Amino acid sequence: MSKELMTTREVAKYLKLNEKKVYALAKGGDMPCTKVTGKWLFPKEHIDSWIEKSVHPASMPEEFEHIKIVGSHDPAIDLLASEVNGRFPRITLLAAHIGSLGGLEALARGEAHISGIHLLDPETNDYNLSYVKKVAAGLNPVVVHFLDREQGLMTQPGNALQIEGIKDLTRQGVRFINRQKGSGTRILLDFNLERLGIAPDGITGYDDCASTHTEVATAIRSGSANAGLGLRTAAVSANLDFISITKERYDLVIPRTYFYTEPVQKCLEVVRSKHFMERVERLGGYDTTDSGTVLVW
Repeated sequence: MSKELMTTREVAKYLKLNEKKVYALAKGGDMPCTKVTGKWLFPKEHIDSWIEKSVHPASMPEEFEHIKIVGSHDPAIDLLASEVNGRFPRITLLAAHIGSLGGLEALARGEAHISGIHLLDPETNDYNLSYVKKVAAGLNPVVVHFLDREQGLMTQPGNALQIEGIKDLTRQGVRFINRQKGSGTRILLDFNLERLGIAPDGITGYDDCASTHTEVATAIRSGSANAGLGLRTAAVSANLDFISITKERYDLVIPRTYFYTEPVQKCLEVVRSKHFMERVERLGGYDTTDSGTVLVW
Protein backbone atom coordinates (compact mmCIF):
# COMPACT_ATOMS: atom_id res chain seq x y z
CA MET A 1 0.00 0.00 0.00
CA SER A 2 1.39 3.42 -0.93
CA LYS A 3 2.25 5.65 2.01
CA GLU A 4 0.18 8.36 0.31
CA LEU A 5 -2.98 6.24 0.54
CA MET A 6 -4.56 5.48 3.91
CA THR A 7 -7.05 2.78 4.81
CA THR A 8 -10.20 3.54 6.78
CA ARG A 9 -8.49 2.47 9.99
CA GLU A 10 -5.42 4.57 9.25
CA VAL A 11 -7.38 7.72 8.44
CA ALA A 12 -9.53 7.20 11.54
CA LYS A 13 -6.37 7.08 13.67
CA TYR A 14 -4.88 10.05 11.79
CA LEU A 15 -7.96 12.23 12.38
CA LYS A 16 -8.81 10.82 15.83
CA LEU A 17 -12.24 9.76 14.55
CA ASN A 18 -13.96 6.44 15.04
CA GLU A 19 -14.13 4.24 11.95
CA LYS A 20 -17.92 4.43 11.68
CA LYS A 21 -17.69 8.22 11.35
CA VAL A 22 -15.07 7.88 8.61
CA TYR A 23 -17.32 5.45 6.72
CA ALA A 24 -20.24 7.87 7.03
CA LEU A 25 -18.19 10.79 5.70
CA ALA A 26 -16.86 8.68 2.83
CA LYS A 27 -20.25 7.32 1.82
CA GLY A 28 -21.82 10.77 2.01
CA GLY A 29 -19.16 12.25 -0.27
CA ASP A 30 -18.03 14.60 2.50
CA MET A 31 -14.42 13.35 2.62
CA PRO A 32 -11.96 12.91 -0.28
CA CYS A 33 -11.61 9.20 -1.00
CA THR A 34 -11.72 6.52 -3.66
CA LYS A 35 -12.98 2.96 -3.72
CA VAL A 36 -10.70 0.21 -5.02
CA THR A 37 -11.82 -3.44 -5.09
CA GLY A 38 -14.54 -2.63 -2.61
CA LYS A 39 -12.28 -0.84 -0.10
CA TRP A 40 -12.20 2.87 0.73
CA LEU A 41 -8.79 4.52 0.27
CA PHE A 42 -7.90 8.06 1.32
CA PRO A 43 -5.13 10.12 -0.35
CA LYS A 44 -3.23 11.73 2.54
CA GLU A 45 -2.49 14.88 0.53
CA HIS A 46 -6.20 15.38 -0.17
CA ILE A 47 -7.13 14.64 3.44
CA ASP A 48 -4.70 17.33 4.64
CA SER A 49 -6.16 19.79 2.14
CA TRP A 50 -9.69 18.86 3.24
CA ILE A 51 -8.79 19.61 6.87
CA GLU A 52 -7.41 23.03 5.93
CA LYS A 53 -10.49 23.90 3.90
CA SER A 54 -12.74 22.90 6.81
CA VAL A 55 -11.69 26.10 8.53
CA HIS A 56 -12.75 29.22 6.65
CA PRO A 57 -10.20 31.98 7.40
CA ALA A 58 -12.98 34.53 7.86
CA SER A 59 -14.47 32.42 10.64
CA MET A 60 -11.31 32.21 12.73
CA PRO A 61 -11.50 34.14 16.03
CA GLU A 62 -8.92 36.56 17.26
CA GLU A 63 -5.85 35.05 18.89
CA PHE A 64 -6.32 34.07 22.52
CA GLU A 65 -4.15 32.43 25.13
CA HIS A 66 -6.65 31.81 27.93
CA ILE A 67 -8.96 28.88 27.24
CA LYS A 68 -12.24 29.19 29.12
CA ILE A 69 -13.91 25.85 29.80
CA VAL A 70 -17.32 25.80 31.46
CA GLY A 71 -19.66 23.02 32.52
CA SER A 72 -19.45 19.97 34.70
CA HIS A 73 -17.01 19.76 37.58
CA ASP A 74 -14.36 17.07 37.37
CA PRO A 75 -10.98 16.88 39.13
CA ALA A 76 -9.47 15.75 35.82
CA ILE A 77 -10.26 19.20 34.39
CA ASP A 78 -8.16 20.76 37.15
CA LEU A 79 -5.39 18.30 36.33
CA LEU A 80 -5.69 19.19 32.65
CA ALA A 81 -5.30 22.88 33.45
CA SER A 82 -2.11 22.15 35.37
CA GLU A 83 -0.70 19.93 32.62
CA VAL A 84 -1.50 22.42 29.84
CA ASN A 85 0.16 25.31 31.66
CA GLY A 86 3.12 23.14 32.58
CA ARG A 87 3.80 22.12 28.98
CA PHE A 88 2.74 25.38 27.34
CA PRO A 89 3.37 28.17 29.90
CA ARG A 90 1.71 30.93 27.86
CA ILE A 91 -1.60 29.01 27.74
CA THR A 92 -3.93 29.12 30.73
CA LEU A 93 -7.04 26.99 31.06
CA LEU A 94 -9.72 28.70 33.16
CA ALA A 95 -12.52 26.46 34.44
CA ALA A 96 -15.96 27.48 35.71
CA HIS A 97 -18.05 24.73 37.30
CA ILE A 98 -21.65 25.66 36.45
CA GLY A 99 -23.09 22.26 35.61
CA SER A 100 -23.26 20.42 32.29
CA LEU A 101 -26.42 22.07 30.97
CA GLY A 102 -25.39 25.52 32.16
CA GLY A 103 -22.01 25.09 30.50
CA LEU A 104 -23.54 24.05 27.20
CA GLU A 105 -25.90 27.03 27.29
CA ALA A 106 -22.99 29.38 28.09
CA LEU A 107 -21.06 27.94 25.15
CA ALA A 108 -24.05 28.59 22.86
CA ARG A 109 -24.08 32.23 24.05
CA GLY A 110 -20.41 32.61 23.09
CA GLU A 111 -19.16 32.87 26.67
CA ALA A 112 -16.56 30.08 26.51
CA HIS A 113 -14.25 28.13 24.21
CA ILE A 114 -15.07 24.62 25.51
CA SER A 115 -17.88 23.01 27.46
CA GLY A 116 -17.42 19.85 29.51
CA ILE A 117 -20.60 17.77 29.78
CA HIS A 118 -22.00 14.41 30.92
CA LEU A 119 -25.72 14.59 30.18
CA LEU A 120 -27.70 11.37 30.16
CA ASP A 121 -30.59 11.23 27.67
CA PRO A 122 -33.26 9.04 29.34
CA GLU A 123 -34.89 8.32 25.98
CA THR A 124 -31.76 6.88 24.32
CA ASN A 125 -29.76 5.95 27.43
CA ASP A 126 -26.82 7.67 25.71
CA TYR A 127 -24.80 10.67 26.75
CA ASN A 128 -24.41 14.23 25.47
CA LEU A 129 -25.04 14.15 21.71
CA SER A 130 -28.79 14.80 21.79
CA TYR A 131 -28.25 17.78 24.13
CA VAL A 132 -25.55 19.19 21.86
CA LYS A 133 -27.96 19.03 18.91
CA LYS A 134 -30.68 20.80 20.89
CA VAL A 135 -28.61 23.49 22.56
CA ALA A 136 -25.47 24.13 20.52
CA ALA A 137 -26.08 22.90 16.97
CA GLY A 138 -25.67 26.44 15.62
CA LEU A 139 -22.01 26.40 16.65
CA ASN A 140 -21.22 23.55 14.26
CA PRO A 141 -19.53 21.92 17.26
CA VAL A 142 -16.84 19.28 17.44
CA VAL A 143 -17.41 16.76 20.24
CA VAL A 144 -14.28 15.16 21.69
CA HIS A 145 -14.37 12.30 24.20
CA PHE A 146 -12.55 13.36 27.36
CA LEU A 147 -12.90 10.31 29.59
CA ASP A 148 -15.20 7.71 31.09
CA ARG A 149 -15.77 7.95 34.81
CA GLU A 150 -17.48 6.07 37.62
CA GLN A 151 -20.43 7.65 39.42
CA GLY A 152 -21.94 6.29 42.59
CA LEU A 153 -23.06 6.96 46.14
CA MET A 154 -20.53 8.34 48.59
CA THR A 155 -21.16 7.50 52.24
CA GLN A 156 -19.40 8.11 55.52
CA PRO A 157 -16.45 5.80 56.30
CA GLY A 158 -17.72 2.39 57.34
CA ASN A 159 -21.17 3.06 55.86
CA ALA A 160 -22.85 2.56 59.25
CA LEU A 161 -26.29 3.10 57.71
CA GLN A 162 -25.63 0.23 55.27
CA ILE A 163 -26.65 2.20 52.20
CA GLU A 164 -26.47 -0.09 49.17
CA GLY A 165 -28.23 1.88 46.46
CA ILE A 166 -30.44 4.81 45.55
CA LYS A 167 -33.55 3.13 46.98
CA ASP A 168 -31.96 3.37 50.44
CA LEU A 169 -31.94 7.18 50.29
CA THR A 170 -35.60 7.16 51.35
CA ARG A 171 -34.86 5.40 54.63
CA GLN A 172 -35.40 7.20 57.92
CA GLY A 173 -32.17 8.63 59.30
CA VAL A 174 -30.50 9.02 55.89
CA ARG A 175 -29.70 12.62 54.97
CA PHE A 176 -28.75 13.22 51.35
CA ILE A 177 -26.89 16.09 49.70
CA ASN A 178 -27.74 16.82 46.07
CA ARG A 179 -26.12 18.64 43.16
CA GLN A 180 -27.49 21.81 41.57
CA LYS A 181 -30.19 21.82 38.88
CA GLY A 182 -28.74 21.42 35.38
CA SER A 183 -25.80 19.33 36.54
CA GLY A 184 -25.31 15.98 34.86
CA THR A 185 -25.17 14.28 38.24
CA ARG A 186 -28.57 15.73 39.22
CA ILE A 187 -30.02 14.53 35.89
CA LEU A 188 -28.56 11.06 36.54
CA LEU A 189 -30.14 10.99 39.99
CA ASP A 190 -33.56 12.09 38.71
CA PHE A 191 -33.41 9.46 35.97
CA ASN A 192 -32.81 6.74 38.54
CA LEU A 193 -35.50 8.07 40.89
CA GLU A 194 -38.06 7.94 38.10
CA ARG A 195 -36.90 4.48 37.09
CA LEU A 196 -37.34 3.25 40.66
CA GLY A 197 -40.62 5.11 41.21
CA ILE A 198 -39.22 7.29 44.00
CA ALA A 199 -40.58 10.80 44.54
CA PRO A 200 -37.90 13.46 45.20
CA ASP A 201 -39.75 14.70 48.28
CA GLY A 202 -39.27 11.24 49.76
CA ILE A 203 -35.55 11.92 50.14
CA THR A 204 -34.41 14.05 53.08
CA GLY A 205 -31.94 16.62 51.76
CA TYR A 206 -32.97 16.42 48.11
CA ASP A 207 -33.18 20.24 47.98
CA ASP A 208 -29.81 20.75 49.71
CA CYS A 209 -27.32 21.34 46.89
CA ALA A 210 -23.58 21.55 46.33
CA SER A 211 -21.89 22.75 43.16
CA THR A 212 -19.01 20.25 42.92
CA HIS A 213 -18.22 16.62 43.73
CA THR A 214 -15.63 17.86 46.20
CA GLU A 215 -18.23 19.89 48.10
CA VAL A 216 -20.50 16.83 48.29
CA ALA A 217 -17.65 14.73 49.66
CA THR A 218 -16.76 17.44 52.20
CA ALA A 219 -20.36 17.64 53.44
CA ILE A 220 -20.44 13.87 53.97
CA ARG A 221 -17.05 13.81 55.64
CA SER A 222 -18.11 16.59 58.02
CA GLY A 223 -21.29 14.74 58.99
CA SER A 224 -23.78 17.28 57.64
CA ALA A 225 -24.96 14.57 55.21
CA ASN A 226 -24.85 10.78 55.14
CA ALA A 227 -24.77 10.25 51.39
CA GLY A 228 -24.41 11.98 48.04
CA LEU A 229 -24.08 11.04 44.40
CA GLY A 230 -20.66 11.72 42.94
CA LEU A 231 -17.39 10.47 41.52
CA ARG A 232 -15.31 7.61 42.88
CA THR A 233 -12.23 9.84 42.78
CA ALA A 234 -13.94 12.34 45.11
CA ALA A 235 -14.77 9.53 47.53
CA VAL A 236 -11.19 8.23 47.40
CA SER A 237 -9.77 11.71 48.08
CA ALA A 238 -12.03 12.19 51.12
CA ASN A 239 -11.56 8.61 52.38
CA LEU A 240 -15.29 7.86 52.02
CA ASP A 241 -17.03 4.61 51.17
CA PHE A 242 -18.33 4.31 47.61
CA ILE A 243 -21.15 2.29 46.03
CA SER A 244 -20.84 2.24 42.25
CA ILE A 245 -23.95 3.15 40.24
CA THR A 246 -22.79 3.62 36.65
CA LYS A 247 -19.98 4.39 34.24
CA GLU A 248 -20.61 7.55 32.24
CA ARG A 249 -19.08 9.44 29.32
CA TYR A 250 -17.68 12.93 29.81
CA ASP A 251 -17.17 14.87 26.55
CA LEU A 252 -15.71 18.20 25.50
CA VAL A 253 -17.82 20.34 23.14
CA ILE A 254 -15.85 22.83 21.05
CA PRO A 255 -17.24 25.31 18.49
CA ARG A 256 -15.52 24.62 15.18
CA THR A 257 -14.19 28.20 15.00
CA TYR A 258 -12.12 27.45 18.11
CA PHE A 259 -11.28 23.82 17.41
CA TYR A 260 -8.36 24.51 15.06
CA THR A 261 -6.81 27.33 17.08
CA GLU A 262 -3.36 26.67 18.53
CA PRO A 263 -4.40 26.86 22.22
CA VAL A 264 -7.23 24.35 21.80
CA GLN A 265 -5.08 21.99 19.73
CA LYS A 266 -2.33 22.17 22.37
CA CYS A 267 -4.94 21.38 25.01
CA LEU A 268 -6.10 18.32 23.06
CA GLU A 269 -2.48 17.29 22.57
CA VAL A 270 -2.22 17.06 26.35
CA VAL A 271 -5.53 15.13 26.61
CA ARG A 272 -4.14 12.53 24.17
CA SER A 273 -0.76 12.24 25.87
CA LYS A 274 0.20 9.06 27.70
CA HIS A 275 1.48 11.08 30.65
CA PHE A 276 -1.86 12.83 31.20
CA MET A 277 -3.87 9.64 30.80
CA GLU A 278 -1.72 7.85 33.35
CA ARG A 279 -2.12 10.68 35.86
CA VAL A 280 -5.90 10.64 35.39
CA GLU A 281 -6.07 6.87 35.85
CA ARG A 282 -4.16 7.18 39.14
CA LEU A 283 -6.92 9.42 40.52
CA GLY A 284 -9.22 6.38 40.59
CA GLY A 285 -12.53 5.71 38.88
CA TYR A 286 -11.49 6.76 35.37
CA ASP A 287 -11.04 5.04 32.01
CA THR A 288 -9.01 6.97 29.41
CA THR A 289 -9.02 4.32 26.69
CA ASP A 290 -10.81 6.59 24.19
CA SER A 291 -9.63 9.97 25.49
CA GLY A 292 -9.13 12.50 22.70
CA THR A 293 -11.25 10.63 20.15
CA VAL A 294 -13.46 12.90 18.03
CA LEU A 295 -17.07 11.69 18.24
CA VAL A 296 -18.76 14.41 16.16
CA TRP A 297 -17.06 16.45 13.49
